[in-house]
Amino acid sequence: MTRVDEFDHFFSSSADVTLKATYAVCGDRNVAFESTVDAYCRAWRDWTKIRNHNPEGWVRTEAWRLTALSRSTHPLRQRHEEDSDRELLTALAKLRSDDRRLIALLTLGSVDLEDACREVGVPAQQGAESVTTALGGLESSLGDSLDQLEERMHGLSRVTRQLVLPAAGVVRHRAQSGRRRNTVLMVLAAILLTVAGGLASVSDPKSGERHRIGDKDGDILLLAQKLGPRDLLGSAEVARLDRDETWRVLGTDDSLRENTPFATCPSRRLADPRAIRFLVRTFQAGKTDERVAQAVEVSTSPGAAESGFDQMERWFADCRVPGVQLGDTWKVPHSFHNLSILQLVSHQKPVQTFTVGVGISGNAVTTLVHRSEGEEGPDVTSFARVLSEAVSGVCRFLYSDVRCLGEVRVRPNIPPAAATNREFLTIADLPIVADPTAAWTGVASNWTKHRDAAVCDNADFSGQRPKSRSYVQANSSTANQPATFGLTETIGRFTSESAAEKFVDKVRDNVNGCPDKNLAAQVDEDEDYDQDSFDGTSWRVRLDLHDGSQARYRTSIIRHGTAVAQLTFTPVGSYDISREKFEKLVARAGQRLTYAD
Repeated sequence: MTRVDEFDHFFSSSADVTLKATYAVCGDRNVAFESTVDAYCRAWRDWTKIRNHNPEGWVRTEAWRLTALSRSTHPLRQRHEEDSDRELLTALAKLRSDDRRLIALLTLGSVDLEDACREVGVPAQQGAESVTTALGGLESSLGDSLDQLEERMHGLSRVTRQLVLPAAGVVRHRAQSGRRRNTVLMVLAAILLTVAGGLASVSDPKSGERHRIGDKDGDILLLAQKLGPRDLLGSAEVARLDRDETWRVLGTDDSLRENTPFATCPSRRLADPRAIRFLVRTFQAGKTDERVAQAVEVSTSPGAAESGFDQMERWFADCRVPGVQLGDTWKVPHSFHNLSILQLVSHQKPVQTFTVGVGISGNAVTTLVHRSEGEEGPDVTSFARVLSEAVSGVCRFLYSDVRCLGEVRVRPNIPPAAATNREFLTIADLPIVADPTAAWTGVASNWTKHRDAAVCDNADFSGQRPKSRSYVQANSSTANQPATFGLTETIGRFTSESAAEKFVDKVRDNVNGCPDKNLAAQVDEDEDYDQDSFDGTSWRVRLDLHDGSQARYRTSIIRHGTAVAQLTFTPVGSYDISREKFEKLVARAGQRLTYAD
């Protein structure tokens, strides 16, 4: 086994336990995470010295030593965390440091008492007496038995499981980067001392115009050229998305000249046409059609990368491929980078689900796309962790900053805004109607035509700066598509929230009371919406015609702040959608309406 293989095995088999024990000792998840990662970096630097001398104990001791150097571990500076066992952590914090370490080793580290005492540096007899006293104190203060205490100690893993540790290769690279940086700094310090001694009285008026060695932007542009396949995900990381299959790398490409999109929805390969570095790697699960693609592009500045991130996100959020519909969207809050996750379903045969993650750190944008058969994608938390690892790996290579890593907490999010008509539904929001190969198209329309055609709602947006869009399907392979089939959305902006509320209430009363005024009208399937970002109501309206036939349509009125939207779907024959699909469409329209602010 090579030196690298030894360390990688050591890291993968011990890191999770080290993190959990370190968290129990210091009580702060972020400090525990940073200290654990730094400890393994130092272990790699000294691997030849410690590899045969209890490296697990060495790295735990190093991690605990590093926690002692952090100001955040002081009880008065620790953040309140809702999902942590704060009562247990507070009780542990009141114990002596050696006692906390002994308890963590005995309960979490699977270390016997004699070895634990040796690791902490106390005589076995003294350690036995001390830990017995400490455990007795915990039983008394917490009101738990020893078995319950041990169970609560192991329960701390609920927090540490959310923290995604980097791959062993990333740790080794960071260790080497740190060593090179320290060497450069020491050489520079020696040069500066020499120069300062001989030229202290000399000033250079052009010195402010020079780039310093280690200038951040310069370093990033140089490092970007060295970003390579080893800094991308491997088969082991991608396998977390589907552990039932054996994953393999299909290929890795770094051509900036190739313009073929690497996934469905983007119109070209690069979101930033001026990117200075690009890599894409593809994976396959066994012999199935399940695929994963990871793409990384590095821009010349964080601002350019931000524009690239927005473009990549929009390509998927406003996908124009026929039959592709945008589903749920999420975000992963992080202090150092931004992660966005979207799920899309292609309803063309065979039906496929695309789970897409886009992340940005500084100058780099990372995109992860998973494709699977059917309408179900991977577990979103598992996907978020793989995405986080992909983004963090690139971030750590470019910035060597522990802040690149962090816990993964997935939160529902409204869909990203489209490039134009942000407050309106996008093509990817629209449902599949009769023909999954037919492409929707949206155009501006005259809102008064929709008002005049209405029977029950009498929604008059006059004076409220109304805008309207009509959506119809084009290029349908189904013959004889009726001309009356389609979807319309009208949005008005009122002078105040109270005026908008009164308008919505009036429309609601008009529709609900329509059967009393028009005996040919029937109103049913009403649904009220009371979300954090919008409220409103939807209905189905049916009208008995003179020839004995029946016309029907679905309509809704929704409000966000001072903006009000009316959504109306007119079906004809088989060109219809279910109540459930319309209500989902109304909910999406409510989310989009938040961009009217």
